[in-house]
Amino acid sequence: MFKFLNKKQADFPFCEAQIGLEINDSKLGVTTIMPTQRGHKILNNFTMKIDNKKIGRNLLTQVRQKIPSEFKKTILGMSINDVMIKQVKLDACLSDKNIFDYLSHNSEEYFGEPIDKLMIDFERLATTKDEANRTELRVVATRRNKLFPLIENLSQAGFEMKAVDVDVFALVRILPFCDVHACHKITGIVYIYPNGLVYCVVKDQQLIYSKGEIFNFTNPNQPDNTQIFGTINRALQYYKARYPALKLEQIILAGESQHLVELVILISEQLNITTSIARISEKVFSFDSIFEDESKINNPAILMSCGLGLWGSDNEY
Repeated sequence: MFKFLNKKQADFPFCEAQIGLEINDSKLGVTTIMPTQRGHKILNNFTMKIDNKKIGRNLLTQVRQKIPSEFKKTILGMSINDVMIKQVKLDACLSDKNIFDYLSHNSEEYFGEPIDKLMIDFERLATTKDEANRTELRVVATRRNKLFPLIENLSQAGFEMKAVDVDVFALVRILPFCDVHACHKITGIVYIYPNGLVYCVVKDQQLIYSKGEIFNFTNPNQPDNTQIFGTINRALQYYKARYPALKLEQIILAGESQHLVELVILISEQLNITTSIARISEKVFSFDSIFEDESKINNPAILMSCGLGLWGSDNEY
């Protein structure tokens, strides 16, 4: 079974180089990360454009040829718009097998699909129990017909799949490695794709809220910063309505938009929230010469693929 995120390091040790593979509608980002005694070293990194949304075996073979042959272990990233995430409370005494059996039996109730059409994984969010002796779970599901053809193409191209991750989890994992980070602040992270955005809120390195938004613009290929700001603001309002007591203290932006600087100013002024752009810190990563160009270090596809490549490290939330 392919795992989504958040398994214990003892079960999935990060002790060798891993390839983080981020795919969205227009671009593919790849970062190979190696753990060292002094931290993490980025060994290989590049992006490729995707024409007509075709992510077939030929393209993936080209990608594989750009990565040294000794690196195979791969973490595949999926957009939050391609997965379903639920938080469920169940009896704390249930074993992992019993939980999986229960979720499989009730998959139509939670996800509207029978289990034979889904891939499901879960994690226990806390060891504490409520008064009814229940523990909270985060359950992630995706449709098999979306995931399996891609995994098959990756395998035939020479990648060795280790896990399937979700973009919001990769964002949370990369946050401590960015220049702007306050681990105890309630932080909103906005990652902008060409056709939409991912918005999540983190506190103490714990994901407390996540939501995907699809752009619905007259000209989606050329959205302006006012339109993008409107989408971000709606996502913020959804969060505020659900968690009124957890006020945002800062927002970090990243992604495929040319308007990030303008959006920082607009959000700061209109919403009165400290806002900045995510930048990978060279203090916590060591880079090969490929990173002499600073623009490559902060390329949004690289940012996401770095978070994917860190799957299983000590810095998971």
